[in-house]
Amino acid sequence: MRFLFDHDVPDDLAYTLTAMGHEIFKLRQLMDSRTTDEAVLRFAGENKLVLITCNRNDFLAAAQVIPPHRDHNSDPPQCADS
Repeated sequence: MRFLFDHDVPDDLAYTLTAMGHEIFKLRQLMDSRTTDEAVLRFAGENKLVLITCNRNDFLAAAQVIPPHRDHNSDPPQCADS
């Protein structure tokens, strides 16, 4: 599986999931720390990434305003330079 770790997720979890063969992307390496939750959630959906966060309630609110994503793109995530 491919995971996107929010800024608040401990790196220790990434080491464990990587050792299990999963692909990890860290939000802090891809996007600015001021990126909105809606943009992060949209990015995860567009890139077929499972979002891992300790900030559940904010992302539940974001999910209410973003329509489901149906793109079948399987390329690795890429973000424009800020």
